Amino acid sequence: MSPTGPAIINTSSSSSRPSLSSSSSSIEPSRIQELTEALNQRTAQVQQLEKMLKEKEMELSRRVAEFDASALSATKQSATHTELLNQIGRMKSTIVSLVRTVAKHDRKLHYSRTLRNNIRLGTVSVSWKGNIPENVWVDGEDLQLLTEKMKDIETEKAAIEAERKALGNAKKSAIAAAKLAPGASSSDLLNQQEEVYRLRLAILKKDEMEVASQREKLRVEQSLHAKQLHLMRDESVSKFRDFPLLHGRYVLTNLLGRGGFSEVYKAFDIETLQEVACKIHQLNESWSPQRIENYRKHSLRECRIHSALN
Repeated sequence: MSPTGPAIINTSSSSSRPSLSSSSSSIEPSRIQELTEALNQRTAQVQQLEKMLKEKEMELSRRVAEFDASALSATKQSATHTELLNQIGRMKSTIVSLVRTVAKHDRKLHYSRTLRNNIRLGTVSVSWKGNIPENVWVDGEDLQLLTEKMKDIETEKAAIEAERKALGNAKKSAIAAAKLAPGASSSDLLNQQEEVYRLRLAILKKDEMEVASQREKLRVEQSLHAKQLHLMRDESVSKFRDFPLLHGRYVLTNLLGRGGFSEVYKAFDIETLQEVACKIHQLNESWSPQRIENYRKHSLRECRIHSALN
């Protein structure tokens, strides 16, 4: 039995070896030229694509740089905007503080002037009728002085009129005596005395007209003073009396009027830096929803009319 081992295959036979020279000689020159041109075209396309890719990369880099710069600028602008808003907020707070300080000072002066006018023009005093208090107006010193002066004029006029009447009787007696004794007439002296009375009455008439004119002026001042006292009383019980900032815009300063369910305040607009009037409506809790809606529509219509007038 023969030993087993690897099989030996002879591959050196010339008949089975492929011939490379015969294969290469089979490609025609035109084909080689076509392949060369195709390769050159592909090479050019690759170079063009590489160029375009490089340009795109540069464009992308530029855009990224622009975006970064824009983002940085936006960040700076946002910070600047925030700082500006903070500055505006601080300025508004300063304006509100100044407006309140001025309003407090003006109110103090106004109250002081009103109290002085109480002495000069008069004030409201409380009088009791049994157990019921009643407000009574008491005239001030100036009006009382004019009233006393007018009384003195009236008293003097009455005294002169009485003297003129007595003088008239004396003239009648003198005329009767002159008829009885023509040489003893005193009519000239009586006529002179009557002229004195007439001049005195004319002076008193002028004084009376002057006092009446002064009293009329004081009555006008007194009427305005009474309104101010009424406003002071309403302002003292108003819940908006302490200079609040309404809707973050209007600083209420002093009460201009009150009536019904609304109050009108003089105010300062910190947005436009102008003095304005703010009408504040207060609804009654006992009103029905329909009445509240009607009142709201009425108020809005009134607001539009006032805005159109401005």
